[in-house]
Amino acid sequence: MKIIANPMDVVCELTLLLEKVGREILQIRHDWSNKLNIKHKEGVWDVVSAADYAVKRTLVNFLRQHFPDYGIDTEEKTSTNLNSESTWVIDLIDGTAMFLGEMDLFGISLGLVRYNNLPVFGIIHYPVLGKTLYAMKDCGVFMNGKPLPSSKPFYGSLADSLVVGEFHRGFEFVYPGI
Repeated sequence: MKIIANPMDVVCELTLLLEKVGREILQIRHDWSNKLNIKHKEGVWDVVSAADYAVKRTLVNFLRQHFPDYGIDTEEKTSTNLNSESTWVIDLIDGTAMFLGEMDLFGISLGLVRYNNLPVFGIIHYPVLGKTLYAMKDCGVFMNGKPLPSSKPFYGSLADSLVVGEFHRGFEFVYPGI
């Protein structure tokens, strides 16, 4: 696979892979008998689960097979070949607290950057919502393969804005079974 030849073909193939991985982690979350093997990394809110490792295993293996010269940097401390010209950046489960709290707003994020951290494209798949968004330099933003209206800089007031935030519930309610 040559990323330089036709990045859109690569985005399409990776989108299918993220959708497959999304189905797998939904099955893991559904089967609470796994207990998700939740572990704390560096603090109460900094956790990793069996689903993170399932995503990591599938994505990292695929990327190493098809792009052996590219670097890989994941949130779960997989860092290889970071001095290469191109690096994959992965957030295995973007919104882990939402995922573990059985809320639906979480995704799998994958991006490709060139040297000097110049982005080539980024993809995020929201398994429960059935939505995949991707953006590519000079091509626009797409949701489920359809272009979204082009974004324009906003110079209005905060009163005319939509502000989105994230909240956390108490620890004992977010991570059942701990």
